[in-house]
Amino acid sequence: MTNKLRNVLFYITLFLFIVIASFQGNTADYDLFARLLQGQAFWQLGNILHHDIFSYTPTHTWFDHEWGSSVVFYWVFDKFGQLGFLWLKALMIFGIFAFAIEALKIRGVKFSTPYNILFYYFAYHAAYIAGFSNTIRCQLFTYLFFAIWIYLLERVRKKGEYYWLATFVPMMLFWSNIHGGCAAGLGLLVLYTIGEMLNKKPFKYYIFALLGCTLITFANPWGIDYVKFLLMATTMKRILIAEWQPTFGAINAGDFIFFKIFFCTTILLALIRLCMKIKTLKNIDWTKAVVMTTMTFLCLKYTRHQPFFVLCTLVFMYDDFYKIISTLTKKLIKPDILREKICNIKELILYSIVAIATICFFVTNKPQVVVTNNKFPIKPIEFIKINELKGNLLVNFHHGSYAAYKLYPHNLIAMDGRYEEVYNDYMLPMFNNFFMQVGENPNMIIEHFRPDIIVMEHKFKADEALSQNKTYQKAYSDEVYSVYVDKKLAKKSYKAPSEKAEYYNKNLFETRLKFSKPKK
Repeated sequence: MTNKLRNVLFYITLFLFIVIASFQGNTADYDLFARLLQGQAFWQLGNILHHDIFSYTPTHTWFDHEWGSSVVFYWVFDKFGQLGFLWLKALMIFGIFAFAIEALKIRGVKFSTPYNILFYYFAYHAAYIAGFSNTIRCQLFTYLFFAIWIYLLERVRKKGEYYWLATFVPMMLFWSNIHGGCAAGLGLLVLYTIGEMLNKKPFKYYIFALLGCTLITFANPWGIDYVKFLLMATTMKRILIAEWQPTFGAINAGDFIFFKIFFCTTILLALIRLCMKIKTLKNIDWTKAVVMTTMTFLCLKYTRHQPFFVLCTLVFMYDDFYKIISTLTKKLIKPDILREKICNIKELILYSIVAIATICFFVTNKPQVVVTNNKFPIKPIEFIKINELKGNLLVNFHHGSYAAYKLYPHNLIAMDGRYEEVYNDYMLPMFNNFFMQVGENPNMIIEHFRPDIIVMEHKFKADEALSQNKTYQKAYSDEVYSVYVDKKLAKKSYKAPSEKAEYYNKNLFETRLKFSKPKK
């Protein structure tokens, strides 16, 4: 197989694999609806919302570190419908891998080719849960920019093309306004500066790029206040948020299995290569060492950072892995021609499997964004809507954006996933205490910010507490949720929501909301 043909077949296969995987990860993300609300406001009003209008509890200035993503997401939805989300996700993930592979090629692949599809298959699944699951999330923009920057930084240090650093400032202008993960870009520049300084290579240009990128972050709708918010958000402790917990912590004991296998394999690989190169440690690439050490620490500390570790492993450890494989196969399979033929046959079989799987998937499936009653309170929200239950609403903060999207302006929510962007610090602990019924006064939230309607999951202790509360009446219950209504608003009879999943998926993005500019 010629290199040109292998290149073409590889990228086609990789793209098809990512498309299938992206279309299967089609469960709506909790925060997608908040993004659509902000994006809709931008396209219909001509500006973003600086203050929250969807909550009845106290809020502060809405420092929306994902406002740019909202603009993109709503435009995609408006032009291409819900399938636009899945295609955008697939294209962005393909871009992430494509830039990582190009960075790998710049570094040089001595012991194999860059086109071993199985390596990318495992890498994708290692990053899937933390980065690529659900329909689409704003952090995909950060992962994409991160991959682009590594590619360009490798061009700079391997080819001496320092002029690429001038492009980082305009990219940071876009990155910092589309997702708060732009801090990862600034951190990457710091790591490369330290690494190249230790390598005794020119590093002053990285410092200039870092200064320019830092200054351009002040160009945003909030100015210096937004930068202060990013500093706060980057350093804040999120002990109640699952994705900001340690990868190997007790709370994640049975999760992220693919990543944990990938991580342990990578660490073992690094130790083996260290032993193989023990005599040449004086030739160590300090930039590689600094980046991989930092990413190892970050992914261990927070599950959210797992995709960064996977991307850096692709770029910096791929050739090390195939050095070990090459050493083993040369001893087991001789001569070289036979080994090459086996590799070609293996690749053709894998390419054929992915091509057939793609055809079968689109023939047997109807791609769409879906919701389930286990993840979203689709039936309780429909119950509130069809029975015209108006008033302040308390739901699990994960479900707040969905409730606002479906019920605003007739119902205002207590809180949603924008916990650090909109709400005061005491709100999230107060929420947790109520749902879990812990603390000195677990019912403080309904005492201070009394809701008219509460949607409560049966798994929480608050469900039992509400069933004994004499001021609320249970109006609806299904296999997952109960709906409690203030007795003053209770009705004698209620309409039952549909039990058909097709109904909710068909009407998933139906909303009453429409922003309009005030008349002059």
